[in-house]
Amino acid sequence: MLQVTTAADQKADSQPRPVVLRAQGLCKAFEGNVVLDEVAFDLRRGEVVLLEGENGSGKTTLLNILSGFLAPDAGAVEYLVGNAQRFSFGRKGQSAGFSPMSAARGGVGRAWQEVRLFGSLTLRENVAVAVQNQLGERPWSFVDPRTWMRERTIRRAADGWLERLGLAGRALSLANAVSLGQSLRMGRP
Repeated sequence: MLQVTTAADQKADSQPRPVVLRAQGLCKAFEGNVVLDEVAFDLRRGEVVLLEGENGSGKTTLLNILSGFLAPDAGAVEYLVGNAQRFSFGRKGQSAGFSPMSAARGGVGRAWQEVRLFGSLTLRENVAVAVQNQLGERPWSFVDPRTWMRERTIRRAADGWLERLGLAGRALSLANAVSLGQSLRMGRP
């Protein structure tokens, strides 16, 4: 059986923190096998949450739903950070706009168990590779001064992300030369 234990369940707080994510009536079945059945909870800012259960109890399925990688068969997910978004699911199918990007905009990210950095690239290059529509992706753009200015902007932004992740000064370290803990930080949004 899947169990979600939050700090609110453990101890009453005199100053309740704001709810940042709400799950209501989440249901999911695979080929008739019910994995989640009416799962509901609120997550509050700064709260530590324990998600426990046996293999096959629905832990990964729940995380996939909350992070937008999988739509539930029924229920609702509400992200209450920034521009609040509510996604409802049921007989009419998937709620429009539900995706990993909408979850990220709602403040939900996911750290995968397996880290997939490009080991032969630097940490800066691993961050920079995620930028879409880079001018350097077109062979003829290497002679264009805009390419060099854009690359410099991307390098600065990547260095800023590395600093926020606690990896300042490691921009030129090869990804295969950092610890597992440091590489896991790289997978954070």
